[in-house]
Amino acid sequence: MELPHEIQIGVPLMRSSVESTLERLEVNAAHADPAVIFRHACEEAVNHWLITSEDHRLRCAIGVLLLIMIAQDRYDVKAVVEAELRALASLDAATRGIPVDFSQVMDEDEIPNWIGLLRIWQEVKRDAE
Repeated sequence: MELPHEIQIGVPLMRSSVESTLERLEVNAAHADPAVIFRHACEEAVNHWLITSEDHRLRCAIGVLLLIMIAQDRYDVKAVVEAELRALASLDAATRGIPVDFSQVMDEDEIPNWIGLLRIWQEVKRDAE
């Protein structure tokens, strides 16, 4: 499945801006809390002029976080993001009436390590209004 053009273009643009912000704030991405980096990515994405869809803006913010983390060899964060996204997709399916076995979706040991992607996105979105 090919990514929409908005995301293909938006992620690199936003990544550059987020990395500049982190550098200006003297935040070392190699050691920073992923939630801090994701919040900056959300702030960049929430009202980005190039991206017309809110869903694509959120996906861009997630893409920025992943690219920055991978560039810092923080593959553990990639696994956490993937687990959190799987859980969110399962919740979405459940709200649509699709049966979901949550015992197969979420590992209770992983939950405390989650970033809070949706919560942070909603907070940034609320603050931007």
